[in-house]
Amino acid sequence: MRHLLTTFCVALLSGACTSSVERAGGTRSNTASNGGDAAGGTQSTNSAVGGASVSSGGSISTPGTGGAPAVVPPLTIDNPFACSTSAEAPPPRRVWRLNPAQYAASVSAALNGRPADASVLIPALPPELKVPLQPAGGKYSTESGVLSIGESEFRAALPAAWDSAQALVARVKPGSCWATDNSAACAATVLADRGAILFRRPLTQEEKDHYVTKFATDAAAVAELGADGALALAFQSMLLAPQFLFRPEIGATTPTAGVAVLTPFETATSMAYALTGGPPDQPLWDAATNGTLGTPDQIKQQAQRLLSAPSSVNARNFVMEYFELPSIQAVPKAADMILPGEVATCHYNRMQLIPQAQALVDSVYASNGSNGFVRSLFTTTDTFFDCSTAAVFGQTGGPQEGQPYMKAAAPAGQRSGFLTHPALMGALAKRDDTLPVRRGKFVNTEILCRGVPAVPIEGVPPLGDTTTLTMRERLAVHAQANTSCKPCHANLDEAGLAFEIYDTIGTYRTVDKGKPIDGSGTLVDVGDASGKFKDAVELSALLGGSKRVEQCVMVNGFQYFSGRSATAFDSCSLKKAQDAYVPAGSYLEFVAELLASDSFLKRSY
Repeated sequence: MRHLLTTFCVALLSGACTSSVERAGGTRSNTASNGGDAAGGTQSTNSAVGGASVSSGGSISTPGTGGAPAVVPPLTIDNPFACSTSAEAPPPRRVWRLNPAQYAASVSAALNGRPADASVLIPALPPELKVPLQPAGGKYSTESGVLSIGESEFRAALPAAWDSAQALVARVKPGSCWATDNSAACAATVLADRGAILFRRPLTQEEKDHYVTKFATDAAAVAELGADGALALAFQSMLLAPQFLFRPEIGATTPTAGVAVLTPFETATSMAYALTGGPPDQPLWDAATNGTLGTPDQIKQQAQRLLSAPSSVNARNFVMEYFELPSIQAVPKAADMILPGEVATCHYNRMQLIPQAQALVDSVYASNGSNGFVRSLFTTTDTFFDCSTAAVFGQTGGPQEGQPYMKAAAPAGQRSGFLTHPALMGALAKRDDTLPVRRGKFVNTEILCRGVPAVPIEGVPPLGDTTTLTMRERLAVHAQANTSCKPCHANLDEAGLAFEIYDTIGTYRTVDKGKPIDGSGTLVDVGDASGKFKDAVELSALLGGSKRVEQCVMVNGFQYFSGRSATAFDSCSLKKAQDAYVPAGSYLEFVAELLASDSFLKRSY
């Protein structure tokens, strides 16, 4: 193992990558050169100093403290689709790190081979193989908020890469020349084949020579580890290389000064991770190889192929993250507890709400992905439930204990789209408090793209009586006694109180504190989303028919798929994507147009 560590350090300091660690006031820097001028001689520099990062091309991004993305105020819908003709520059070149899910999918693709087509899903990473990277911590998991490797991640990466490398050799060996031939020529073939999956582009000759010469034919390594171990050492070096851990968007220069366009393999990588969450499948790889991934029409054709297939899991995941449905797992509930003497059969299980929400997303995607998609997000009455969640959905006669979830229409007047889903309602509530203000803020900021003034939490007085007053009555008393709070509550309470028909775990109800719940309200100053409603079901229907809400969903979709917030440069890309969506309400056409847009393909330097 000592030889393994020594060889790794030699590899890290060789042409494959160079690293310097400086401990001076907590500063740590890493400089990575791509395989000795690999990928066209590009170089990326990532330095973490108090969370700030410098990306390739000299551009600087400030992800915020602790490596988290900078807080960006909600983009208003005044005119982000105006397609301004001003000479705005494209987004800067970037070299951004894989997120944990992308890391896992990339290693799994290398283990199992490149997917033959879009019908093949990348298998889950075997549980014994670990992912050393941490989430970026942005609004969406896809955001490029972390542009460096933290020290704890770096330490975890070494054993994780070794375990994955050994698994790679074991998987590759039976179906390759390595089963009978441990020569350098065979090692070069195997490394080039799986290395292209890991690096998401063909290896350069210099990289091939490096990995074969430094590792696969290293006599000392072979003597200590055997031929399989030496090959695993080469794969470990690849898994620790910046070419694997980081996704470059450097591009090739164009006749326009200061503007580059993504290379075919960068385009293929961007598309694949955006839609499938993993490296390119075989048709997408072939298109990049054959030079048929350069025009917008060629890119849209590939995007439409992927979007219409089972492998487009990341495209569907946008809805899960937009409505924060997985967040329910982090919010303990009083209903979690099994009281003494209580029968545990079919007991409430909030964790089951996540796969059931995913099933609803998949159902909407299948039925409305090409027509009326946004409206369906706010108006579907379908539910998926099992024994542990049937009561929450108001369903009876459903699956028995241990049986899979089933699909059924919600009881009349009780559900309308994802805003009323128990996973979201539970995520936005506390253990014993419905938090209508938080629910109202979600509607304003995420659904209406309307900014909410920041209020210091220490300056907000607590609500009063919790025993006899309904939430509406408590908020009215609070507002009367604290007039400075009225400007915020004017918008937050109107939307938030509509959801009082759902308790802290999202169960539909009509009474609170023995009194009928009044969920009525009025939205004002939000364009065509303005209007009256009697409760959350009517509010959701109002929002589902709004062009403003449709645009807000699109702006969020842009942020999810591009990994960054929209700027003035992106207005034309958004307008074209909106135009592609409008005729039929096609989410598939919207996303395909985005992936072929200047916002996705052009970079400034």
